[in-house]
This record gives sequence, structure tokens and C-alpha cells, in this order.
Amino acid sequence: GGAILNIITSTNLTPGYKGNINGNYTQAIYPKYQFGTSHYFKSEKLNVFANYSISPRKEFKNDDSHINFMRPNGDIFSRWTTDFNRTTTSLAHNANLNLDYNIDARNSLSFSANAMVSPNKRFDNTVETHIRNSQFQLDSSFVTRSGLMNDEENIALNLNYTHKFKKEGAQVSSTVHYTNFGQDRTQDVFSTYFSPQQEVINRISFMTDAAQNIDIFTSQIDYETPLGSTSFELGAKASFIDSESGIDYYNTPNNAREYIAALSDNFLYDEKIYAGYTSITKEWEKWAIKGGLRAEYTDILGVSNSMGEVNTQDYFELFPTAYLQHTINED
Repeated sequence: GGAILNIITSTNLTPGYKGNINGNYTQAIYPKYQFGTSHYFKSEKLNVFANYSISPRKEFKNDDSHINFMRPNGDIFSRWTTDFNRTTTSLAHNANLNLDYNIDARNSLSFSANAMVSPNKRFDNTVETHIRNSQFQLDSSFVTRSGLMNDEENIALNLNYTHKFKKEGAQVSSTVHYTNFGQDRTQDVFSTYFSPQQEVINRISFMTDAAQNIDIFTSQIDYETPLGSTSFELGAKASFIDSESGIDYYNTPNNAREYIAALSDNFLYDEKIYAGYTSITKEWEKWAIKGGLRAEYTDILGVSNSMGEVNTQDYFELFPTAYLQHTINED
């Protein structure tokens, strides 16, 4: 007989370091493997988790397709057979970091970072197609060879700070986030067309060089506090997007480059959004009611360099909300 003191903790109190390494290997037509490592450290105020992996891969794909083209009465007038082969080589890096720091009982700081880098991912494709008539006699054929080189990276950073006031349930938090995405893609395509006697009747070749870079930045602050039996929230947020993307198109007869302006462009996009909100919530017995208002101002700029066009938009909007809930019973 006596009082029981039940202590429930919200996080694991076991301090120290833990880590591991891992890997796997797969043998198909080509070998591919992955290696990774993870690390975790915890102290009274600091938690840190980090991991990294690398995945070299080489993959092969083969598709055989047979297509019959038919008239409305069901007669076949053309038969296409295609042999498609693709070899893909890639090397992807992935890294993550999470850090939590408890400054004191009322203040905490957290940081996270995520990164993906995939350089020199390459696709080598060969497509051979034979076109035959209804009697399966060869009409013509063509072979297309293409190569696609892709460089890509994506990095995201996030920082959050939270302060808890002495008043129970009252706190303020702020968050800053940044994302960068970049991609460069180059493609070469060569097609050769043959007569039934396998004589060359036409050649077509072109090249594209495309690039994209996007920066996204957001920041926000949120405040919440109880007011008697109600709850009050107030916050603001700003977000900015800066994007630049473009593609250059070239015809490549006899291995020479001929720039085609009509199929090329460079596009710029800039977006700014400023928002604020407030809401109040009331709960009692089986009822809950909430009302709020959000205001947003948006400013957009879009530019197409090849077309010489500039598009701008700016507008202000209000978004009122109302919410009502009734709990009839436990079910």
C-alpha cells in the first residue's frame, strides 16, 4: 500500500553512440551494389543522426514488341516489329543529417539536411524496327541510336527554433527552409532509314542540351496560446521561388551542329508569396468550433527569352475558414 510515482519520458534516455555499416550486391546481366553507413549520438542536450549511401549501378533492359495495324474491317495492312535495348549506368550519393539541441527546458533547436547527388547518369538506347506489309514482306526499316547524359542534385536544409512560455500551452516557433534543385541533361539521337534492299534512304540526327536550376526559400513564425477555454493562433510566412530552365536544340547533319532557335528557349520564373493567418478554437463537452482568416499576397514574374514575352501577376486574396464538429458518442 502506498503512492505510485509513474515517470514517463518522451525520448530515450540511453546516452552514447551507435553506428553501423551495410552493403549489398546483386548480380544480373551486370553487377550492381550499394554501400551505406549510419551514425547516432545522444547526450543530455544533443541528439545527432547521420547517414550516407552510395549506389553504383549498371542495368540492362530489352523489349521486343509486335504491333499489327488494322483496318476497320479487321484486315491487317502493316506489321511492325521492334527490338529495344537500353543500358543504364548511374552513381547516386545520398546523405542525411538530423540534429536536435535542447538549449534549456524552454528552448530547443533542430536542424536537418538532405542531399542527393547523381552525376553522369547515362542511358544508351538502340531501337531497331522492321515494317512489313500484310504478307509479311519487308517494306522498310530504321535504326535509332540515342544517348542521354543526366547530372542531377537536390539539397534541402531546414532550421527550426521553439520557445515555450511559462504559461502552459503557450509557445512560439520559427522555421527557415532552403531547397536547391539542379539538373543538366544532354541528348543525342541518330536515326537511319533503309529500303527493303537495306539501302540508306534517309538520315535524321539532332541534339538537345537542357538545364534547370530552382532555388526555394521559405521562412515562417507561429504563435499559439490558450485564452481561458479557447485556443488562439497567429502566424506569418514568406516563400520565394527562383527558377531558370532552358533547352538548346541542334540539328546535327554530318556531325555538325546547326542551332534551331524555334525549338530552343530560356525561361525565367520568379515567385514571391507573403501570408499571414489567425484562428481561434473553442472546445467543450461534445462540441468543437474553429474560425480563422488567412491573407496572401502573390507576386509572379515569368520571362520567355526566345519569344520575348514577359508575364507579370500580383494579387491579394483573403481565405476565411469555419469549422464545426459534434461528437455524437464514442463510436
